Amino acid sequence: MNLVTDPSELATLFGQSPAVHIYGLGDLDEPFWSRSRWFRRGDAVVGLVDLGSPEPFNILVYAVSDIAPSATIRLLIDLAEEIPDGSLAVAPRGAAMWTSESRSVEAYGPHFKFSLPDDARLSASPKVVQLHEGDLAELTALYNTDPGSAFFLPNMLSTGVWAGVRERGVLLAAGGTHLRSPTYKVAALGGVFTRPDVRGKGFGTQLTSWLADNLLKDGYLVGLNVRAENLIARRLYTNLGFIQIHEYEEFVFLGEEP
Repeated sequence: MNLVTDPSELATLFGQSPAVHIYGLGDLDEPFWSRSRWFRRGDAVVGLVDLGSPEPFNILVYAVSDIAPSATIRLLIDLAEEIPDGSLAVAPRGAAMWTSESRSVEAYGPHFKFSLPDDARLSASPKVVQLHEGDLAELTALYNTDPGSAFFLPNMLSTGVWAGVRERGVLLAAGGTHLRSPTYKVAALGGVFTRPDVRGKGFGTQLTSWLADNLLKDGYLVGLNVRAENLIARRLYTNLGFIQIHEYEEFVFLGEEP
């Protein structure tokens, strides 16, 4: 295997299927590239991406592959001893099972990648407003009403696009971009969340539509990830025009040996 030193090498490979590799392309941008390590063997690529935050995990192991899944799993296994405990892996189906022979893992199950065509027709609700860094405390308090149900890091608010729905001055729902790369013009939506006591009013649909519409207008390729078992979210995204394009799985590397 080779340590990759030029991000353009991976950008060319991922660029063959940019909708599948929205996160991969974004991880080649700063601040991620300079503090991460990427390994390649043929068309198999594994990246140890330093997210710059200790919680809930610091290292994301990027091993998504649509052209060489088996080879990618073999490369991931060869790198297993170098991967810190608690790292989250995104990898081809079957990777957790095979990796568990050399490292203990906790499987999070299958996930799907969705992509939005650039000709999608979306509507913007007047209830949706853009959020800024000054809204961090209010946004954090919102997510804390149901801890663990949405992934959000404070630096995402300053590096991406975030929006919320307020009623009578109270933030009831929010969502934004887990990743946005001006270099590669890709953006991944995430953190869409509604306070538990006001769910079912369409806030998630309004937020997703507003975010996707604004990113499309700025020339971004828009995508998102979702658990396979989350049928409600999958239906929401499909109704907005997103297309399911790839299946993968997630798992966490644990400390103890199998």
